[in-house]
Amino acid sequence: GWSTSFTFSHNKNEVTEVENPSSKAYELTRNPYRVGYPSSAIWSYRFAGISDKEGEKGQTLWYGDNDVVKHSVQGNSIDILEYSGQKDPVTVMGMDNRFSFKNFSLSILMAYYGGHKMRAQIQEETMGMTTQAIPSYFVDAWTPEKPTNVPGIGRYSSTSKGPESYTSNISVHDADFLKIRNIVFGYDVPERWLKSTGLNRATIRFQIDNPKALWVKNKIGVDPETLGLRNPSSFILGININL
Repeated sequence: GWSTSFTFSHNKNEVTEVENPSSKAYELTRNPYRVGYPSSAIWSYRFAGISDKEGEKGQTLWYGDNDVVKHSVQGNSIDILEYSGQKDPVTVMGMDNRFSFKNFSLSILMAYYGGHKMRAQIQEETMGMTTQAIPSYFVDAWTPEKPTNVPGIGRYSSTSKGPESYTSNISVHDADFLKIRNIVFGYDVPERWLKSTGLNRATIRFQIDNPKALWVKNKIGVDPETLGLRNPSSFILGININL
């Protein structure tokens, strides 16, 4: 036989009142509640490139009030920020497929989360010479000979470090995904095989949890649920016995 069950939910919410609304950009990125937007809104500074001006080379630039471009804009009004989407999934769907044939059974549980965003692979700035491990993205750090959108390092590192690079619009990515939660293979041992053993029933099960995602919308290799590497798959073999 074959049976399938579905679950579906659609999440839509809107902030209607804020007792102490934010007036500065840095306040809204920390407490993202703004009338007319979802409670899990993502607010981002708008990236304007990397400076090539003397004394500022390699530093990030951001759009501030009246679209004036400068290095530090965290104290500007909330109107400089971009609404980049919401963290909570808009649509959640689940499907449980169960197949059976004679003594064999197979079940597959799938889940889809979509319509939301995530902040991942943040490219933060450094100040001076760092003594810590250097992230791999600095391989493409800005230099006059190779201008990129990655902050400079070393002689081109920042002279001041604000929160803008942590909450930038270039670090926002699609978080949609389709995954198989688990796959379970089962086999019921025929009763005639058990007569001489004193057992009433025996079932062998092999379960795979968290196999590789079927599909993720982002192209940066990040698991939307962990915001990094995916959780490892696990394999379970079990025997259920009824005396």
